[in-house]
Amino acid sequence: MTFTQVNGHVVQGWLEKLSKDKTCAQVIVKWYKGGKLRDTDLSEKVCRKGQKKYFSMRAGDKHHFNASDLWVGYKLS
Repeated sequence: MTFTQVNGHVVQGWLEKLSKDKTCAQVIVKWYKGGKLRDTDLSEKVCRKGQKKYFSMRAGDKHHFNASDLWVGYKLS
């Protein structure tokens, strides 16, 4: 997982699969405002070794906002 931009309204970068196993991975971002979870975003999955997916996620779906805090991680499936 590589990030090119992380701030209160956008998370951008890419996720690349480095192993040959049968596990898929995706980036998960949780956006908080005023101490409450306001939005959760998931990137596209990467499942094959060498596969790379670029992502750009913004806080809020229809109405974007400036998050006061965020959590970024990855999800395996």
